[in-house]
Amino acid sequence: MLRESFDYVDYLEMKRSVDDDSLNKEVWDAMATWMNSQQKNRASLRILEIGAGIGTMIERLLDHELLCLCEYTAVELESGFRDVAMQRLRHWAHDHACDFQQINSSTWLLSGKQSKITVHWIQGDALQIANQTLPDSFDLIIGHAVIDLLPVPACMPNLLARLTREGACYFSLNYAGETLFLPAVPGDIQIFEAYNNDMDKRFPTLDWQPSQTGNMLGPWLEKQGHCVLAEGASNWELQAKPALTTNLFIANILDTIETALATLPGLTEWLTIRRQQLQDSQLTFRASNRDCFSLITKD
Repeated sequence: MLRESFDYVDYLEMKRSVDDDSLNKEVWDAMATWMNSQQKNRASLRILEIGAGIGTMIERLLDHELLCLCEYTAVELESGFRDVAMQRLRHWAHDHACDFQQINSSTWLLSGKQSKITVHWIQGDALQIANQTLPDSFDLIIGHAVIDLLPVPACMPNLLARLTREGACYFSLNYAGETLFLPAVPGDIQIFEAYNNDMDKRFPTLDWQPSQTGNMLGPWLEKQGHCVLAEGASNWELQAKPALTTNLFIANILDTIETALATLPGLTEWLTIRRQQLQDSQLTFRASNRDCFSLITKD
């Protein structure tokens, strides 16, 4: 369950526009080209999204007209996100002259002139859901800003086994080890190192650094014999300014650091400085991320 000090639904809503500006265009275009090609040759494209949040990736794909005939399975652990996602998609359909039909509480149908998208919303752990589905169940797996929370070497082979022989995966906004606030102040190095170390303690028995997921994921996929078609930076860079969305987003990042490093000496003083800079619109936030699109090779 989420243990953030801020409203996580509000955070995900704010994050949509930040992510839109950050996603790597070349990697996105590689996925889009593949999706368009596949939908010409299939009766229906079967997509699994893990960590679906409040459905913003579905909206993003719809906005880019990448979903035509599609069975979209969205898995999200937080039970409260389903109804938020349903209302967002209902509003999207209304704004785009599409029909929205609620088949039941967890199955929704969006129909347009040349499109039919069925969304199956599953509340649960994506890794457990993978164990409950058969191999070759999906054509594409999507993970947006979630792979760095997973024990990749332990869980990814089983997850990718759910894909068809011609399947692919799109993993975006994978943290790549650098968090930075400017201007520099005393304590930065200690706090940023502690933040990464806190991430890396998640899976102590694995040869894997969650804080370096963005840098390690592509090489790991290739080592497993898969073909990485596109990979590139999707960094966040935000300047504090008198705009509610930007400042609230940065404030939530500071809250996340506070939660993760609550007992770290000097953290309170550092946060006081950073929050004052944020209030004065004198703070820049940067974080390194990487996106990856890969074709899956199966024996």
